[in-house]
Amino acid sequence: MPDQDRLTEKVCLPRRGDDSKRILRGNLDVTEIQRSLFALQDENYRKFNSGLLPTVDPETMIGVRTPALRKLAKQLVREPDAGSFLQELPHTYFEENCLHAFMLESIEDFDECVQALDRFLPYVDNWMTCDLMSPRVLGRHPQELLEKIEEWLVSGETYTIRYGVNMLMKHFLRERSGDGCKAGDTGVLCSDGDRLVFCDSADLSV
Repeated sequence: MPDQDRLTEKVCLPRRGDDSKRILRGNLDVTEIQRSLFALQDENYRKFNSGLLPTVDPETMIGVRTPALRKLAKQLVREPDAGSFLQELPHTYFEENCLHAFMLESIEDFDECVQALDRFLPYVDNWMTCDLMSPRVLGRHPQELLEKIEEWLVSGETYTIRYGVNMLMKHFLRERSGDGCKAGDTGVLCSDGDRLVFCDSADLSV
């Protein structure tokens, strides 16, 4: 596995003050974001994470723990040009994708959030990044969300489908009682023993 020097060399991270090597996307200095990530690097955690994520190239992993990523994402969303980072895809590093996922959670408008998710999901290549994203705004629009989930489930993209299932379970899963579902539960996903069913189609296993 590559060491930190090799990873740093790969993207040519500049020394402070060396403007000639900076990578700019929009008005946001992506090199500064990458430098911040490397400053948080935990080599042992990188090696551990690599074993959990076989679909991710180990050379694209820096090794930053999730709480630190979440904290950095909260700082970045306060930047006036944070949106430019979300627009520029694909990212170089696994941790940049995780930052992207966390930053999406700050979007307050449902349509804007869904559009941002649709731009990002095709670049998601692992279960961890997929499972990190849970914008609160989605739960405030259940009908619109359910319609969008239906699109994700037939996308043909592994992690887009996984995300649709995640959102279905998070926002629509209910425990099914022995007497069946309550009136008005149409379209709600229910746990019925060892299977999942829609309450408006009790014989449908998902």
